[in-house]
Amino acid sequence: MRNDKSVLVLDAHWRVTNVTTPKKALVDMAKNTATAVLVKGKDHVEPISWEQWILLPVENGEECVHTAHTKILMPKVIIMVNFKRAKSISRTPKLRPNEVRKAYGGRCAYTGELVGKEGTIDHVHPRSRGGANSWDNVVWSSREVNFKKGARTPEEAGLQLKTPIKKVRAKPMGTDLELRDDRPEWRLFVN
Repeated sequence: MRNDKSVLVLDAHWRVTNVTTPKKALVDMAKNTATAVLVKGKDHVEPISWEQWILLPVENGEECVHTAHTKILMPKVIIMVNFKRAKSISRTPKLRPNEVRKAYGGRCAYTGELVGKEGTIDHVHPRSRGGANSWDNVVWSSREVNFKKGARTPEEAGLQLKTPIKKVRAKPMGTDLELRDDRPEWRLFVN
């Protein structure tokens, strides 16, 4: 059984909350805290209880779990039965190099040059001088420019931001999930 996070989790209102592992999804289904969603094509979406799910036939090529007596189809989407959340739960992306690089399109905020993964996070107002470790104080920078700037402000280092600091806003949960080629069932639920 694959143990990656390949099962989409919905709340009781069928809104995306997160993803989970197949093992956890099957455990939640067996405990009746989750219901599987069977998606066949674009028109057939059906919630199915654990008792019904374990009786579904497994066709060739479908992901499944082998037990001593049978095969159990691997769910791709589940609904947490009693989980009702507020209308909109938002989350600001974590301040990680990958996220900052994406926000700046891999370009150095000082030179405008494409540096991709070779860049680094730069704190515009240096942390050593009281600058915050937050989205409103970081940019993506080439390593050379960041080294030249050091613990100085851009003005003190003779630099100017060509790209303003990105205003990263909180996004509703589920909108940052990437659609996976091996999970076409997710398209019905992920924005």
